[in-house]
Amino acid sequence: MKPAGLIDTLALARRAWPGGKNGLATVIERCALSDHIDTLAPDSQPHRNLWDTVATAVLFTHLTRHIPDSDLIAAIAKSIKAPSSEQPTLF
Repeated sequence: MKPAGLIDTLALARRAWPGGKNGLATVIERCALSDHIDTLAPDSQPHRNLWDTVATAVLFTHLTRHIPDSDLIAAIAKSIKAPSSEQPTLF
């Protein structure tokens, strides 16, 4: 079960490029964001916590600026589950 309130950048990438490869590193390269991420996380590299975290934040910002609003809303709605009687947690 996903925690409530999380937005899945993979779902956003799939909306932007249906049927394509949408792994984090692939999408970062496709969007030409690697240099920017390397500047923000200079002592890190892909598949390390810091780099992947910064990459996800930068990618989210990029995608929200480049995905049509209707697709963005649909992807976010799909990522966020309706509240249930059980409180979701991060653990």
